[in-house]
Amino acid sequence: MNLLPGSRRHKNYTYRLLLYWTVVILVLLTLMLIQHRHYVVNLAENEARDYSRLNLDYRAWAARMGGVYVPIDKAAPNPHLVVQGRDVTTTDGRHLTLINPAYMTRMVFEDMRTSSQRGILSKLTSLKPLNPVNAPDEWERAALDAFEQEGIVERSQITAIEGKPYMRLISRFVTEKPCLKCHEHQGYKEGDVRGGITISIPLSEYYSSEVRERGFMIGGFMLLWALVSWGILSASRKYAEYENRLLQSEERFRTVCDWTQDWEYWVNPSGNLEYISPSCEKFTGYSVADFSITPSLLMDVVHADDRHLYAAHRCSAIREISGSDELKFRIIRKDGEIRWIQHLCRSVVRDNVNLGRRVSNRDITDLVHAAQERQKIELQLLQSQKLESLGILAGGIAHDFNNILMAIIGNAELARMRVSPDSPAIGNLQQIDQAACRAADLAKQMLAYSGKGNFLIETLDLNLLLEEMLPMLEVSISKKALLRLNQAPQLPAVDADATQLRQIIMNMVINASEAIGDDNGEIAITTGFMECDKAYLKDFWLDEGLAEGMYVFLVVTDSGCGMDKDTMSKLFDPFFTTKFTGRGLGMAAVQGIVRGHKGGIKVYSNPGQGSTFQVLLPVSSTPAEIAIDPTPNDVWTGSGTVLLVDDEPSVRNVGAEMLLELGFKAITASNGREALEIYKNTPGIFCVILDLTMPQMGGVECFRELQKLDPGVNVVMTSGYSEQEVTERFVNIGVTGFIQKPYNSLGLKNVLKRVLS
Repeated sequence: MNLLPGSRRHKNYTYRLLLYWTVVILVLLTLMLIQHRHYVVNLAENEARDYSRLNLDYRAWAARMGGVYVPIDKAAPNPHLVVQGRDVTTTDGRHLTLINPAYMTRMVFEDMRTSSQRGILSKLTSLKPLNPVNAPDEWERAALDAFEQEGIVERSQITAIEGKPYMRLISRFVTEKPCLKCHEHQGYKEGDVRGGITISIPLSEYYSSEVRERGFMIGGFMLLWALVSWGILSASRKYAEYENRLLQSEERFRTVCDWTQDWEYWVNPSGNLEYISPSCEKFTGYSVADFSITPSLLMDVVHADDRHLYAAHRCSAIREISGSDELKFRIIRKDGEIRWIQHLCRSVVRDNVNLGRRVSNRDITDLVHAAQERQKIELQLLQSQKLESLGILAGGIAHDFNNILMAIIGNAELARMRVSPDSPAIGNLQQIDQAACRAADLAKQMLAYSGKGNFLIETLDLNLLLEEMLPMLEVSISKKALLRLNQAPQLPAVDADATQLRQIIMNMVINASEAIGDDNGEIAITTGFMECDKAYLKDFWLDEGLAEGMYVFLVVTDSGCGMDKDTMSKLFDPFFTTKFTGRGLGMAAVQGIVRGHKGGIKVYSNPGQGSTFQVLLPVSSTPAEIAIDPTPNDVWTGSGTVLLVDDEPSVRNVGAEMLLELGFKAITASNGREALEIYKNTPGIFCVILDLTMPQMGGVECFRELQKLDPGVNVVMTSGYSEQEVTERFVNIGVTGFIQKPYNSLGLKNVLKRVLS
């Protein structure tokens, strides 16, 4: 069987375990043999000690008895014993000699040596021997010195006697009172160490017994070693088979995990990384080793703006024992690329034990970008629909509301012309006119937001326009705000409506001033030009994609309070304002004007860090026109008949009166059919002022019928729509002129002058 790497490791582990077991057995056996040797030596030492104690006991008895008399023929008199009464004769004539304890001991052990095969030896010794035979050898002398100086009672050694091993034990004996009978003359006193008795036990029998027991012991250890080794090998073999199956199963599942397209990893309940798939490198640019060496990399690759969401999700996921959670966030690859990740986290539970969380990450960047693009298209469609709805609303306002304003403005002007300049009513009439003009401006702003305002396009130098506006801007902002103008030299011209550009600049500067509030601050207006590609233009607010090319930019920067994302998302909504009293179209009109000029606008802002508004306008292909001062209004009166056609009586009435003031004869009609009848039956009508929207017959249909009656008819079209909107709808149909409602006598005079010329 081919072993997997794990099995080979297990095989090596088994060999090491057998080696360790063998070493353990050898160490234990060695220790047991050493201990058994000590046991054997102790047995011999105890035997010698028993002999020594027995000897000392009967010596003490003999000393107390004063010795023992024995027949001289059994024991020769002791020549070294000098005592009175050593040899005696009994009354029955037997000759006896005194046997003292030392003599007795020597005789007993000599008898044991001759009668026994063991060869136990005994010797009495002393530093002051009566018998020279009892003189100590070197070892005995050292022991006797130790008895006197160290107070020990015995000493032993293993030595060789006549080539055989012996256990040699020397025990001390102390001078007792009976001993003074024989030894007092040597200077001993009661309690002195007088010498010692050496017992030598042969060790051959002990060693022979030890060898037999050692064989049994070695055999037992070898049997134990063999049984345990067999158990180790058997268990190892079974475990190796199990491990091989486990590793093969793990290899199959690891192969599946390692080759998954998703980025998989497993974290334990402590939050530490247990496994991570190699696909992490495809997702993040970091290898498995990088994540293993730096566990915090799992958090570090998460985009800073999404890190708090991921951290909260991870903490709650670790605490959860069951269930799954899904999260979408961004990561930053090693090369700096930002990718979107769909993160699915699921609990791993086995036998009611939480093993952690299994995580599967899928790259959904393309899906997110597609969704964002789809959302962008939907927003553009919604914006387009909103603009279309507002355009319809603006048309209704232009037709109905401007008709009302027409009557108000016209009558106020006629009243001023007819009353004395000193009349108190002049002020009231002026206020009426100003209020009506503001209402008209509101309607124009709504048209501007829808991109259908009245644009008088000319080639302009934006720097010159700013210089003209500077005094007015300075008085329009807070006194605590410093206005700074940064103009690029040799700025290219733009094709734009000067009035509309002034409205853009004024709105942005006033907004900047209000953002600064009562604090000290700075407003900077910067101009310049640059080459813009699609990558740069894609972030600008615009109706359709801007074309690449050269653009003049106008940047207004303030140091005010700034805006959050929610405010910025509503910035260009009609009537949205952050001011309590705000109620105008403001930035919505700015966006409409910029869109009408085929430009773009972008806002940079953060709370507490001020705001920057950048407007892009396409560079003009022609140089800026030189402004010519208008000539003073001349006193002009006309003559002839003018047919005024409008469905609103108030408009007809005030218009007719304006015509009379200008020297014309006025004829009025309420609809197109009535106008056709009048034109047929009234000769000498040199001009028809024709309303665009009327019941029964509208202005366009009436105009075509008039052309059938008189191909050279002069028709001035009037409407609440802008001139640009009307002329685009009725191009190449021969309209002589256009005047937008509400108009005053001056506007009407200028139009009729052009018709007559």
